Amino acid sequence: MAVYVGALGAGWLSQTPSQEELYADGGRFLHELVSNIKASEGIPWWSSNFMQGSSMANFGLCMVPFISGLACVGMFGDPAGIKIAALLIIPLSALTMFLFVRRLTAQEWTAVIAALLYISSAQILLRIANFEHWMGSYSYIFPPLILWAFLKIADEGSWRASAWLALGWSAMMLSYAKLTFMFAPLAALFFVWLLLDRSERRVALVRGTLVALVLVGLMAVILLLPLTREYQWIAAFAFDNFAGWQQAFSLKNFTSVLDRANGLLANMRPDFVADRGQFYLGLVTLFAVGAVFWWSRKHSEWLATRNGVLLRLFVGMTLLALWLSQGPFSVFTGVQEFLKGSVKAPDWIAALMWLMTFIPLFLIYAILPVGPRRGFWATALILVYLFVPGFVLLEKLPMYRDIRAPWGFWEVGFFAGAIAGALALQQLFVALIERRDRLIVAGLLGIILLLDSSAYFSKFFAPGLPAQTFTDFDRSQEYLKTSLIEGRVYPMSGRYFYLRTPMQSGRGVNTEAAWSHFQMRGMRALVNGANSSPGAMQTYMRVGGISHVLLDKQDPFTPPEIQNAFAQAFPTGFDSEFIRVLENKDSLAPAFVAREYLAMDPGTEALAPAFLDAAGRINAVPIELGPNERTFPFLAGAGAEQSGVQIAQKYGETPGEAFRRVPFAAPRDNPSRMVFDPYGSREGWLVVTEAWHPDWRAYSDGADIPIYKAFGGLMAVPLSRTDGPIEFIFTPPRWYDLAVWISGLSWAGVLGLLLIMPLPFIPKRWKDAWTGANKRTTVIDLPASAVTKAVVVIPTYNERESINKALDLVLGLPRKLDVLVVDDGSPDGTAEVVRERPEFHKRVFLLTGKGKAGLGTAYRRGFQWALKHGYEAAVEMDADLSHDPADIPKLLEALEQGAHLAVGSRYLGGISVLNWPQSRLFISTFGGFYVRTLTALPMSDPTSGFKAIRADVLRDLNWDKVQAEGYAFQIELHHTAWKQGFTIKEVPIVFTERREGDSKMSTAISLEAAWRVLRLAAVS
Repeated sequence: MAVYVGALGAGWLSQTPSQEELYADGGRFLHELVSNIKASEGIPWWSSNFMQGSSMANFGLCMVPFISGLACVGMFGDPAGIKIAALLIIPLSALTMFLFVRRLTAQEWTAVIAALLYISSAQILLRIANFEHWMGSYSYIFPPLILWAFLKIADEGSWRASAWLALGWSAMMLSYAKLTFMFAPLAALFFVWLLLDRSERRVALVRGTLVALVLVGLMAVILLLPLTREYQWIAAFAFDNFAGWQQAFSLKNFTSVLDRANGLLANMRPDFVADRGQFYLGLVTLFAVGAVFWWSRKHSEWLATRNGVLLRLFVGMTLLALWLSQGPFSVFTGVQEFLKGSVKAPDWIAALMWLMTFIPLFLIYAILPVGPRRGFWATALILVYLFVPGFVLLEKLPMYRDIRAPWGFWEVGFFAGAIAGALALQQLFVALIERRDRLIVAGLLGIILLLDSSAYFSKFFAPGLPAQTFTDFDRSQEYLKTSLIEGRVYPMSGRYFYLRTPMQSGRGVNTEAAWSHFQMRGMRALVNGANSSPGAMQTYMRVGGISHVLLDKQDPFTPPEIQNAFAQAFPTGFDSEFIRVLENKDSLAPAFVAREYLAMDPGTEALAPAFLDAAGRINAVPIELGPNERTFPFLAGAGAEQSGVQIAQKYGETPGEAFRRVPFAAPRDNPSRMVFDPYGSREGWLVVTEAWHPDWRAYSDGADIPIYKAFGGLMAVPLSRTDGPIEFIFTPPRWYDLAVWISGLSWAGVLGLLLIMPLPFIPKRWKDAWTGANKRTTVIDLPASAVTKAVVVIPTYNERESINKALDLVLGLPRKLDVLVVDDGSPDGTAEVVRERPEFHKRVFLLTGKGKAGLGTAYRRGFQWALKHGYEAAVEMDADLSHDPADIPKLLEALEQGAHLAVGSRYLGGISVLNWPQSRLFISTFGGFYVRTLTALPMSDPTSGFKAIRADVLRDLNWDKVQAEGYAFQIELHHTAWKQGFTIKEVPIVFTERREGDSKMSTAISLEAAWRVLRLAAVS
């Protein structure tokens, strides 16, 4: 791993930064976060450096990589430190994948193979080195860790396991929250499989997961709550071609899993190659999975083994990720898009596409378990897969809105393909390759893997931008730092290095490429309106406080005619081969006074071109005012969405008073505070060239004054209501700070416990509580031994009609058994029938009571009598012959083979019940499900009353926990024995509904059972 990462790092660190954002993140995030923390008196919630002012609540989205980046930059400098932080993703992802697969399969070599396939995947290598979106790439570390934690919870049911799950899920959410939600369907599928696979651990799994989710709420969700509030005012994707993005950034066809670095689909329509080959599954994985399914046609039984089930599970997860990655397309409509986009592609591409369209249909059938309904479910799933766009359905949920790149489901789902490949390779090695040849074959596969991934390795060695670009940029920043024109910089570039401008020059930028959807909605509308005409741009440059334009002269994304237009409109202040800086001496930053105003209806940002044009012609500032607020003097016109901007006749002939620039009255040391002193007449409006936000407050002489929207996105206050300096303070709700503190303390608590609890000075009882050792059942081993003396305990109440036949059948068994009848004073004379038997006091015995005490009391009395008389085992049996006495020898044989309890099961291997109505059968089966789900008792028939019990159990059982009288007695008996470590073995029996007498089941007995199960769940 060190050689692998070191080789990639050696190539990458020697190259200049590329056009993507990694290099710029040192200025946009790391510097911004640190500098604002230092400058603010508390937690910083406002940044003045980007997008003409914006909330810093969005920083929580990438807090984990921020902290990693800060640490690496502190040790290795910038930008090398950020590249090293990105390279750490590779070994950490390999580690989490290895831990998960090893725990899942108990096979270290399978885990090693899975880790290698994972970190050599197109997705990880491409995202880190080519796109350089290193923060989102941190999400690759956590999917295996989350699934590993699910396994740990199922195995331990401990606080420690829940803490690990909370840590993994919270860290992923604070690396890139959207990818966390996109991973949720895959995690849910694994969770459901685990519930089915570990049925005896369901309660522990559900309970531990719920505990983890509570911790995730404290560690991550609460930190992101401020951002959910900010979404009311940010632009998001309202101004962009959102549907176009979704269509371009989605999978069109399964063929893309074969497309290595866009070599296969190079001649397709441009939106088909936008992914740069990130869907490629890899030659080794594709071959291994295909070969195993081909081999399993003749060895289909392997798919039913443990590893075969796991292979089917992870192939299913891979298909799910690919299906959801199709975004707005169903598979059927994706085929249509593929055909439309393949006009210039070779003819064989279409044939390959049809083949790859049908292969998933085969896989869907192959991964389903064998059974009578397999064909039905396969058909249903195939129809859904072909014609239903799953992503469109998910978009209806709040957390999946605003996902512009549906292929994000593949970004967090491709790990399933790596695991499937590892499981397939493991089986091929064991089944097909001789032991002496395995090392050679493994070496060949390793070489193939390296060669196959070389197209993505090469990204780490590809040259970045010319070094002179950054030399010239640094020189331009020195010029901006010393320029006397106050204001922000307007960067004209599609490349990201300009985001270092605030860090290097101290000047903010009015817009940015990567995170522009977090810009305030009004500011985005204003910038878009400025692009409508040269006049609108000139006005915006003045009123927006734009002092300089930075032209990236070699930028392929900025048309030359746009650069030339700016160069003709503004004089050059700095020029070099790669960078030019233009000056706007008319900048009104940081604020200005405007006497005249235009009264605009609220929410009229779309009129930005019109009111910029009007402001430029008549010197009037557009102010959003309600109908009852338009009482200020110097009204120059009005604007509404329907009628546009209307200018008063007076101002059509004579413009208003010119705008007058106002400097800061005190240095702006804190981004959340500004002070102005508009000297002279207190007429008109003070307009601040910074983005409006509802949490800004303005004060003059201690009095609160209202802030209005100017130009749809700036701030303005009426001067007529002020006296002396005007102070602006950004004051978000206090719960913002509380959210940070709760999240921070929760992280400290969880990390602290994970680090401290293993230390030797921690008391053992604390460690046991933390690791779940105090909850685990210690299994009591019992050597196989014969049962030479056993008694059948039969409780009776009004069983006169059936007791003789029951006694005859038991006494007639080849195995000699005694019988104890425990009668609750039956009015029908059941006890007299027993006394009249010739075997009475020889092999038949009787205990009587004064009245109906209940099933539980009868059995407890019978077990005490059996112990007192030296029996080695006792058998529970009903007197109504619903239990077949012929099954008693099977129960005793199970005891002799080492079980403590042998329980006759009606549902082991299927339903074996005769003469029951469907309603009774449903109640019984649901009761078993209810018990298993709430208590995790690992029995198919936990309510069975037909069993054989060793005397050791009767003697050592904690009878204080077995207090029920009705059928809940059986549940409590089984649960208590299981928790004490006694071995329970179920034996299949046939249960027959009673032919004579009345059932003792009642509503009261059913309610008692339901309540007793809830109590067991609470204490288990």
